[in-house]
Amino acid sequence: MADYVDLIKYIKTAYDAEDKAVVTFGGSYGGMLSAWIRMKYPHVFQGALAASAPIEYFKGAPSAPEWRFAEVASNDFKEVSQNCYDGIKDVFTRMEDKKDDAAFRKILGDSFNTCTPVDSAQNTTDMLTMLQNGYLYMAMTDYPYAASFLNIMPAWPVNASCAAFTDWVSSEADQAVVTRMKKAADIYFNYNNHNSSFCYDFGDTDATGTLAAAGWNVLACNELAMPTSMGLANSSMFVKTDSTFDYDGYTAECEKTYGLTPKYDWALQTFGSYNYTKDFKDYSNIIFSNGKLDPWMAGGVTDYIGKLELPIYVMDQAAHHLDLRLPNSADPPDVVWVREQEAEIIGQWIADY
Repeated sequence: MADYVDLIKYIKTAYDAEDKAVVTFGGSYGGMLSAWIRMKYPHVFQGALAASAPIEYFKGAPSAPEWRFAEVASNDFKEVSQNCYDGIKDVFTRMEDKKDDAAFRKILGDSFNTCTPVDSAQNTTDMLTMLQNGYLYMAMTDYPYAASFLNIMPAWPVNASCAAFTDWVSSEADQAVVTRMKKAADIYFNYNNHNSSFCYDFGDTDATGTLAAAGWNVLACNELAMPTSMGLANSSMFVKTDSTFDYDGYTAECEKTYGLTPKYDWALQTFGSYNYTKDFKDYSNIIFSNGKLDPWMAGGVTDYIGKLELPIYVMDQAAHHLDLRLPNSADPPDVVWVREQEAEIIGQWIADY
């Protein structure tokens, strides 16, 4: 962040803009940086818009339990239909229970056209992780119009995927439910068979599509370790038993892969957030926006802090930083209204400077 301070100073001097206000914008990790840079350097940056910024999702923040991310994503599917939620959970449960079953593994490999055979329990576990992450990202990018943020997907991809489970029943055979799962997963991984040579690569457990996951993984193994789990059995479609974040295992993997030891407490110790309704009261001119469909809302600032200088918006029918995307005729009314408020507030910051 200090690099941006130097950059802004140079630009203001070079372009005779010393009297101009500087406002930062960002979504997701960029939203975290946007908020933090205003907090740390308020004399350089006069305001910030932090969209879908999970600045709470760190160890010890009571407002962001590790299971909440998966719960929000699960609710997205449940709100489309209970059958969708139950059907997807059924397949995930079978994958866990039958990972040692060679016949079941063959059904998985053949049905999903995997790049290599699913010939071990570990392969099945990797495939389970890949699909879980795919569904999480589908929920995160559940936009009201066709988009290609991570992968090419139709409008309302969660609704589109749930169509595969419309008439699902729990008594169906393995082949039937796996076929449904493949049809639903294709919405995220290979919508409309846009890649005719596509095969499911269960070695790509991150399932981030066009997003450069390796770059984020380095940050997450340093100062931005965010302890999320696959949720609680009674509120998550991803697990049959409660899932918890494995701190020891994650730390060991970071040290093995990158030679880095996660600093789980860095963000909250540096900027506050153990109780953001109190910790943030000395900050000002930061807009926090979140969408109710976005799993990252679980780590966002969503409760009123008690001062008008920190406006907070939680938008219905909105996924990951939808308010920062270009306007579209399909945008929900909430998003249209919030954009108008954001523009008005930022305009006032500039006028006041």
